[in-house]
Amino acid sequence: MSLGRGFAVSFSPDGTKVALNPTDGSGRPDRVRVIDLATMASEEFASIGGLASFVDNDYLYLPGGGEVRVLDIRTGEVTRLNDADDPLLRAKLKQRGSGSGALTVDGRYRLLRRTDRADDFCRDVPAAERQRCSAEAFEQWTIEEVSTGRIVRELRAHHVGSAGPGEVVVATSPQCQGADGSLEWCEDVLQELRADDAPGTFPVEYVTGTSNVFIVDVATGDTGFIATAVYTANTGVSPSNWPLMANDDYIAWTDAYCGQDRGGHTFLFDRATGELAELDTGFWVTFTPGGDLGVGAFGPQAILDLPALSWRIVLPQGTVDVVQSPDGQYLAVGGVLGHGGLCG
Repeated sequence: MSLGRGFAVSFSPDGTKVALNPTDGSGRPDRVRVIDLATMASEEFASIGGLASFVDNDYLYLPGGGEVRVLDIRTGEVTRLNDADDPLLRAKLKQRGSGSGALTVDGRYRLLRRTDRADDFCRDVPAAERQRCSAEAFEQWTIEEVSTGRIVRELRAHHVGSAGPGEVVVATSPQCQGADGSLEWCEDVLQELRADDAPGTFPVEYVTGTSNVFIVDVATGDTGFIATAVYTANTGVSPSNWPLMANDDYIAWTDAYCGQDRGGHTFLFDRATGELAELDTGFWVTFTPGGDLGVGAFGPQAILDLPALSWRIVLPQGTVDVVQSPDGQYLAVGGVLGHGGLCG
């Protein structure tokens, strides 16, 4: 089915409606069209000049206008963030408005890097130390309880992602081999190499190390070791390394996807059996609503059946910007606004 010309398709959480930001060709949509997928009936609302998207079954997040707002599609009423009654809705709006952090799958916790916060952590640090300071801030995390805003956990990790209910998956700070052969934090090894290179350039030598992957119970702090993964320093300014995520059944990651050497493979850890499967190539991966593996840098251009490891869906080559409905029934393709890469 065709939804018409527009940008930024967004499905309602229950999968029954889709929001499309139509455009007259100027590239600046000022309205949003909500389409009922069962009947294809549609209704348009003003969107204050930004790209509106579903934040709840009955509400659209409205960017722009200088403050965080939400549109009730049942009444057409626009409400500001602080006037929203539902604490979870306020948390979702806060996340959208700040453009930072992530909610766990059960909606109980918000995961936030120090570099996601509004304050400039390294503002007063001397220029020569700013790169290391930024790397330190990148690995400082807080886990906040959505209902109260209380900080439940503070930890240092290269990555923290949502797992099953009440859980997160954690990758520890990467350790690399230093000049004397001992293991050091990889950023310190990079600092040593940068000292010998021209200012502002990235070291040409490969910096390779390891990071340990754990599952952590947020409430108790109990941890379970999963595997040791390969780390290579990113070729850009961001110290990201890989996609890493978990659900009730699997933990998935791709070694060094954003590293200097794109030779990493994708791994699947079966949480029930403890078996670790290695795919013969490296993908950017996500879990689909049905628990399969979505493959593609900007949405699932292909879907791998789990645990059969056979392709369920493969979209035509060159397909980009795919959005899957929360119930897994639909894939929306197109509506590209343009964006950078995943690895910074």
